[in-house]
Amino acid sequence: TEQETTTQEVINPNYLGWFWCTSYCSCPICCQQYAYNRPTDENGNEIVVGASGMVLEPGRSVAVDPSIIPYGTVLIIDGQEYVAADTGITGNRLDFYYASHEEALSHANHWCEVYVK
Repeated sequence: TEQETTTQEVINPNYLGWFWCTSYCSCPICCQQYAYNRPTDENGNEIVVGASGMVLEPGRSVAVDPSIIPYGTVLIIDGQEYVAADTGITGNRLDFYYASHEEALSHANHWCEVYVK
C-alpha cells in the first residue's frame, strides 16, 4: 500500500554512497565575491542565499553538485537531515554551511556516507 511504501522509504532511505565533505561559512575567505552586497533583514542581519534561491541555514544547508543531487533534496548524513541549497562544487562532494569560519574549519575534510530521504 501507499502507507507501507512511505514508511519503508523513511526507514530505508536511498543510499548515494561516500562523498568527500568540506565546509564553508559566509565570510569573504569562503565565499569570495559572493560575500558582499547581501540583502539584510529588518534587524540589519545579512541574509545568505544559496544558488538554489533558498536562505542558507547553518548546520542544515549543504552545497552540492546539482547535476548529482538536485536542489531541495533532503540528505541524511550520520542520522542528521540536511538540505541541498547551494553549489560551487562538483562531483561527489558536499560542502556544509556553518555560522562562522572557525566552526567551518573545525568540520572540514572528511568522508561521509550519504542517503536521500
